[in-house]
Amino acid sequence: MAQQEVGGAPVVQQRGNGLAVAALVVGIVGAAFGLIPITFFIALVLGVIAVALGGPALRAAYRGRGRKVMAWIGTLLGVLAIVLGIVGAVIVNDVFEDTEQELERIERNLERDLDGR
Repeated sequence: MAQQEVGGAPVVQQRGNGLAVAALVVGIVGAAFGLIPITFFIALVLGVIAVALGGPALRAAYRGRGRKVMAWIGTLLGVLAIVLGIVGAVIVNDVFEDTEQELERIERNLERDLDGR
């Protein structure tokens, strides 16, 4: 902590918790990408990064560096981004499987119609 004098009164500046800010920002962006199923992979990566930043941010916050709430929210948003990313992956996978089955059905019907001529 650095001490400065402002108008004759000492002012104590605390060190910040930049990891908490980073976890929050990455968590917000990751959760936003998680809301769009096709971008599940981005949500997963950002979620993991937010959780990875949130852990040390929480440790720093409990050691007196401040921003506990911000560190918690960033970590929780990271977890949410991971969950949304997994849900998005399942949705995209189901869409591709359904599309593949429908195309195979169309192909069978087309072959049957052409053979019946």
